Amino acid sequence: MEILFDLDEFVVIMLAVAGALSIFFVIWYMVSAIVLAPEVLAEIFLDGVFCAALYRRLSRIEHRHWLKSAFARTQAPFLWTLLFLTFAAVVSSRYAPEAISIGGVVRHLTAPPR
Repeated sequence: MEILFDLDEFVVIMLAVAGALSIFFVIWYMVSAIVLAPEVLAEIFLDGVFCAALYRRLSRIEHRHWLKSAFARTQAPFLWTLLFLTFAAVVSSRYAPEAISIGGVVRHLTAPPR
């Protein structure tokens, strides 16, 4: 039993060492990629600037449940889209009564006259 316990400890130690080496190599790869590719550094800089600007803007928003904000922000565009699509559906059904989809309306529109 003593041998198995030592083996378990050895496996745990080896996993910790492998994890530490993995983290080291990932950090080394990222640093070398930034040194070799300046556009990555520029993109990270821009992401930081955008995050800072958005954070300042979002900090002034009143704090309420996100669902209320989502409904408040999307209510008017949703209603306009609903009205437009309803109007388009009524016009399409009058124009091409045999059509069961928008593809049928397009086929009716592009068909040669009879």
